Amino acid sequence: MSLSSNNKSGFLGTEGSTKRETKSSLHIQIDKTVDDTFELESQDKMSMCIDILSEGFVQSFVDFFYLTHRPSQSPEHLGHGGDYANTQKPSHMRLLKNNLTHAEAARRRVGDVDIVYESYITLARHFEEKNDHHTGIYFYEKCLEIACLTVDSKGEMIANHNLGTAYEHVKHFERAIACHKRHLELSKQSGDQTQTVLASACLARAFKLQAKHLRSAGKFNDAVICFEKSLAYAKSISDEDTLANAHYLLGCAQLDIDRADAAKEHLEIYLRMLSDGNESERAKAHCALSRANEMMGRDDAALDALHDYLACAKRAENFDAQADACSRLGAIYTRKELHGRALEFYTQNFATLRTMVHRKEASLVRLNKAKVNLGAAKANLAMSRILGAVNQGKIGGLLKWKDARTEI
Repeated sequence: MSLSSNNKSGFLGTEGSTKRETKSSLHIQIDKTVDDTFELESQDKMSMCIDILSEGFVQSFVDFFYLTHRPSQSPEHLGHGGDYANTQKPSHMRLLKNNLTHAEAARRRVGDVDIVYESYITLARHFEEKNDHHTGIYFYEKCLEIACLTVDSKGEMIANHNLGTAYEHVKHFERAIACHKRHLELSKQSGDQTQTVLASACLARAFKLQAKHLRSAGKFNDAVICFEKSLAYAKSISDEDTLANAHYLLGCAQLDIDRADAAKEHLEIYLRMLSDGNESERAKAHCALSRANEMMGRDDAALDALHDYLACAKRAENFDAQADACSRLGAIYTRKELHGRALEFYTQNFATLRTMVHRKEASLVRLNKAKVNLGAAKANLAMSRILGAVNQGKIGGLLKWKDARTEI
C-alpha cells in the first residue's frame, strides 16, 4: 500500500517536471526564434545600408537609415518590453531602398523627373496604407516640390489633392484646406472640370471636418462659419447627399448659437431633399426641427415635429429614438399642463427603456430617470384632478383622484 502510494507520488512528480521542462524549452525556442528574426532583420538592414552607401546614394542612405531606425508609427508593431519595434520587414526595406535610389539616380539625369515623382508618390501611398500619415506627408511634399519646379500643373494638382487628404487624417485642417484650394485654383486655370469638382468636394469635406472639430471643442461660432463654407462648396458639385448633409449639419450648428430661424430653414431643406423611406434620417431632422420650434416658443409646431419624429423612429425600429421622442413629448405636454397626454408618453418612454435595458441597449441610470418622470407625471395628473374638483365645487370628485394613480 505504501509502495503504491510512493510510486503514484513519484509518477506525478515526474510528469510535472516533464511539463515544466517542455514549457521552459518552448519558451527558450520562442525567444531564440524572435532573437534570430531580429538579428536577421538587423543584418538585412545593415547590408542594405552598406549597399546604398557604396553605390553612392548619400541622400537615399540618410532617408533609408532614418525610416528603418525610428520607432514604428503603428501601435500594433510592438517589440520586446512593450517598446516600438524599430525593425522592418525585408519586403518593406527593399521597397524603400529601390524607390529612394531610383529617385536619387533619376534626379541626377536630365529629363527623368517623372521617375522621381513616381518613386516618391509610391512611397507616400505605401506609408498612407500603413496609416503612417506623417511620413506620407513627407513624400507627398517632395512630389509637390518636384511638380512646382518642373511647372507640372497636373502633377501639382495630384500632389495637392493627396497632401490635403493626408493633412485631414492628422487633423491639420488649415493646411489641408490650403492644399485643396490650390488644387481648385489650378483646376480652374487648366479648365479641367473633373478636377474642379474633385477639389470642391474635398474642400466641402475638409471644412466639414474642421467644423466638427471646432464644435466638439465648444467653439460654436467658428464651427458655424466652417459649416457655411462647407455648404457653399457642396452647392458647386452635383452630389445631392453631400449637399443635404451640409444643410443638416449647418442647421444643427446654428441651434448651438440660438439661431433658430436660420436653423429651421436649413433643416426643412434637408427634409425636402431626403429620399422616401430614409426614416432614420427623417427622424433626426424632425428632432432638430422640434428643438428649433421650442427655442422660438412655438410649442404646437414643436409637438408636430416630435410626433413626426416618433412616427419615423417607429418605422425605422429605432428604440433609442422612440424613447427620446416620448420623453420630449412628455416634457412639452407637461409644460402645457396637458397631464393626461404627458403621462401617456412618459409611460411609453419608460416601457421602451425597460425593453432596452433588458436587451442591454440602455443604462439603468436612464431607466431610473424615466421612472422618476413617470412618477411625477402621475402625481401631476392626480393633482390636476383634485384641483379641478375643488374649483368646480364637486367634493365627490375628490374620491375619484385615485383613478389617476397606477402602479409602475
